[in-house]
Amino acid sequence: MQELFEALKVQELATALLSFLATYVTYVLLPMAKEAVSKYILERRVGIASTYLTALNDLVADAVGEVFQTYVRDLKETGKWTEDTQKIARQKALDQVREMMCEGMKDTVTTLRGDIDRYVGMLIESRLDSRKEAKLQ
Repeated sequence: MQELFEALKVQELATALLSFLATYVTYVLLPMAKEAVSKYILERRVGIASTYLTALNDLVADAVGEVFQTYVRDLKETGKWTEDTQKIARQKALDQVREMMCEGMKDTVTTLRGDIDRYVGMLIESRLDSRKEAKLQ
């Protein structure tokens, strides 16, 4: 009888311990793990987005430089640079950037900045302004 009584106490103790552990895991460890994983994912996404936006700036700089060398310079030197050719040059740079963008970069820009063409167009204008300022100095 004594052994049965002790076995029941051990069983009750084991049940209580398992109940405590289940509660602890559910209300303490899982929320902590979820928060840590969420923080890690957010940090990774921010890092990836930052990398994509930096790379996009590099693509814009390359495209603006290439369009200047292959299209704009000759037109300016021959006096054929007009408002229409200026629009064509901007479109060439935009097309070139869009062609070089990977899907992840496109998704990031769409998510963070909205319209890709509008955002890239703003970056192109900014790059052109920087080139003009550099010439003046």
